[in-house]
Formats: sequence, structure tokens, C-alpha cells
Amino acid sequence: MVLNFGLIEILIILIIAYLFFGPKKLPKIGKKAGEAIKKISKGAEEFSKEINEVKELNELKEIKETVTNLSDNIKNI
Repeated sequence: MVLNFGLIEILIILIIAYLFFGPKKLPKIGKKAGEAIKKISKGAEEFSKEINEVKELNELKEIKETVTNLSDNIKNI
């Protein structure tokens, strides 16, 4: 599920966070949240790269099988 926040929603969240945590803790919480988002993004990127590598390996296996079959057919001629 994709979360789409508009300007009003973000302002409401910030006001509630400011009231709940206070001005001293808010920058620390923001920094930690940013670090967490960065780690999640990096993990998702690595996962995507690995999925692409698996797809490429499967494609190479299919090509190898095709070439092997063609080679066998040529030998049988």
C-alpha cells in the first residue's frame, strides 16, 4: 500500500509530533527516521538488484539450453 500524504496531512503530523515529543527531541527523532528510511531504501535497492541477477541467470540458462539443443540437432544431421 502506497501512502500519499498531502501538505495538510504532513503539517498535522508535524504539529502532533511537536506537541507529543517537544522541540528538543524532534530533531533527534527526525534524524533517526531519516536513517531508518535510508537503510530501508538501500535494502530494497539491493533486493531489486538480486532479483534482476536471478532473472538474468535464468535467461542465460534458457539460452544455454537452446544452444545445447541446437548443437545436438546439428550433430544428429
